[in-house]
Amino acid sequence: QQLEHLPIQPNIERTEKMLFSKMLAHYVENGFKIRYDATNFYNLLSDNFTELDEYWFLDSQIKDYNEWKSGLSLDQMKEVLGGQQVLFVSDEKSAITWVYNFLHTPRDYSEIYTAYQQVATITEDVVPEPRELLDNNFILENGKYRRPVSREEKEEINKNRERELERAFNKLLRQTKEQKGKIRNVRQEALVHGFTKCYQEGRYQDILTVANKLHAKTLESSGDIMDFVDIARIKTAGEKEVENYK
Repeated sequence: QQLEHLPIQPNIERTEKMLFSKMLAHYVENGFKIRYDATNFYNLLSDNFTELDEYWFLDSQIKDYNEWKSGLSLDQMKEVLGGQQVLFVSDEKSAITWVYNFLHTPRDYSEIYTAYQQVATITEDVVPEPRELLDNNFILENGKYRRPVSREEKEEINKNRERELERAFNKLLRQTKEQKGKIRNVRQEALVHGFTKCYQEGRYQDILTVANKLHAKTLESSGDIMDFVDIARIKTAGEKEVENYK
């Protein structure tokens, strides 16, 4: 349904990560059970939709998209294939998207690092260093980084990324239980991943334990984060009412 209402042209909303983020938001806002992790969701996309130029389309949209592309100039076509969608990097999600677009052709680390530093304006998120970001999300081959291409490569990267984010969230959860004051710097992708798992497992109190130690600015920086906090407050309030009734 999301794909059906998007314009028939390159749009960051048609990328895998944005579609997954939209799915999470929809499920949480409506109190639905989340049945997919990132790997399962991407496999679902591959099995049911068509990917062109790194964007996902309904089968019924392919003809219109190809007709739109046929009217582009050579420079415009290069822009589409290069993925000129993210001008500035403000958080981990946009950092990965920017690097992915930049790697429309394999590049070495120094070239990536130099270009990345010119667009990075990160202030409200803890983002891994460029080398770590590259090693965890892309393929190093013959001294150059490239995009994952095969389904197997994408699955392996997604699984490794989910394990890494889970470790980061569990560390944050322990920190919130042990630390008295507020925690200033937080990796938002780990927060969303951890809140998603807590939501799936009904661990609403863990969501609130972490949220209560975060600054309001951090909570409000992402609608995804606030959705989880809001639903956790509703769920725990309901549980208390049941306990009082007993």
